[in-house]
Amino acid sequence: PSFLNCVAEVETSLDPEALLSVCQAVEQDLGRAPGPRWGPRLIDVDILLYGDRVVALPHLEIPHPRLHLRAFALVPLAELNAEAIHLVLARTVGDLARNVAGLDGVTLIDGIALSLGTGEC
Repeated sequence: PSFLNCVAEVETSLDPEALLSVCQAVEQDLGRAPGPRWGPRLIDVDILLYGDRVVALPHLEIPHPRLHLRAFALVPLAELNAEAIHLVLARTVGDLARNVAGLDGVTLIDGIALSLGTGEC
């Protein structure tokens, strides 16, 4: 189904794993229930980038491992900070957003960096 997607920039003193725990707690507090991988869900909070850090753990990869494939995440991220660098691909988020497949499925709402899209989650 269609979904609403947005991107936020936050400043934190938490390390990436602690931030992931907070994200998961927010999901749980908002009513996320277990379901099929990549299936529809009430809420999904992902860490897309984390400053100038690359994280490669079994349970956490930053940059998000599928970020460069997801127009619904790249478009609002580029609206927020097109010059942010995807450290693994060494490309700007703006460049990735301009060239990602699926742009036709993303619509900005009222000129804000929100996207209504469909695709693999």
